Amino acid sequence: SSPRISLSVPGERGGTGRAGARLGGHVPRGDPTGKKVEAAAIQSMAAPQDDHAHYAAAEKRDYSLNELSQFDGSNPGVPILVCLAGKVFDVSARADLYGIGGPYSWLAGRDGSVKLATMKRDSDANYDDLTDEQKKVLSDWVAVYERKYEFVGKLTDDEYLFF
Repeated sequence: SSPRISLSVPGERGGTGRAGARLGGHVPRGDPTGKKVEAAAIQSMAAPQDDHAHYAAAEKRDYSLNELSQFDGSNPGVPILVCLAGKVFDVSARADLYGIGGPYSWLAGRDGSVKLATMKRDSDANYDDLTDEQKKVLSDWVAVYERKYEFVGKLTDDEYLFF
């Protein structure tokens, strides 16, 4: 279920009491209670910001870890890439999450396999250290990324070729 966003509707209990008062005194024609404006505000807040238009399409090819590091969201217009289990995904469509300052920016331009499998951002483990349960967690994350993001290539570094 989606998160609840609590906004009071003008004219209702807990609201401003006068329709349009929260809209700077302006009451849209045909919307005397301001409910349509409130609904539009809720929808715009809940919708993810699509910054993808500001990024070039990622080239479909294989990447080394060194090359991948250039796609970390720090260069405007350059795609943002994340690698999981040797698979490279273009996550530019969610620059709000993976770009600089985003909650998942620590994955951008990197192989996040072990970090997501262990659910520890500062994990020093390597793939061979993962338990069967952690490998399953990683597999689940890969499935999520395959559904949500475009696959653009594979990681070429031998020690990262898991599957």
